Amino acid sequence: MIDNISHCSKHPRYKGARAPRTSCPACWLVYIDSNKDKGLTFQDPELAWSIVREVAIDQNIYHEGEYVPKSLKKKRDTEYKKALKKIRNKVWDNGAEMVFYAAYETDDEGIPSDNLDQVCVQGRVKFLMEWEDPETDEQMQKESEIVVNPTWMEACRFCNMQIKNNGYAIEEVFLEDVTVRERVDCNIDGKFKLVTFDMGTV
Repeated sequence: MIDNISHCSKHPRYKGARAPRTSCPACWLVYIDSNKDKGLTFQDPELAWSIVREVAIDQNIYHEGEYVPKSLKKKRDTEYKKALKKIRNKVWDNGAEMVFYAAYETDDEGIPSDNLDQVCVQGRVKFLMEWEDPETDEQMQKESEIVVNPTWMEACRFCNMQIKNNGYAIEEVFLEDVTVRERVDCNIDGKFKLVTFDMGTV
């Protein structure tokens, strides 16, 4: 979940009941957080996502468990944010602009390290994208083509498709892990692993 967005320091009277009239990123995050239980979507999803990305790192807004405690030294805090920003920029610049990647590894100091080029599942894989139709509320599914030894970066791209299919809803955007749901023996495609995404919420 996202922390520290219950109010905007520049606009303390804004409570998030209605969409902000300004482009203030902090106000938009207050709006998103205040309305996340309502299946919030945006008429201009690209704008919404650019706003979220703009402040997600600079204002110490991270996935649950990622927030750097104030007790840590400034140097450690700076190194953490720099490493995380580098990883997420790599994801956003390579066809997964709506995924907040959280399946990275960490070093002995707890600093995120880039594992995007590592294989996430060995063998022949199909990613199963699941979402709820925003108009009919029907549960939908779509399988990807077979990918051999997919990397985490490839997983991010398919995960990005799932988020888009979900109507750009500002929810379940943190890719935490992947799960092999079942091994399939299909007469047409042969044997492959059906893999789903383990998502964390905003």
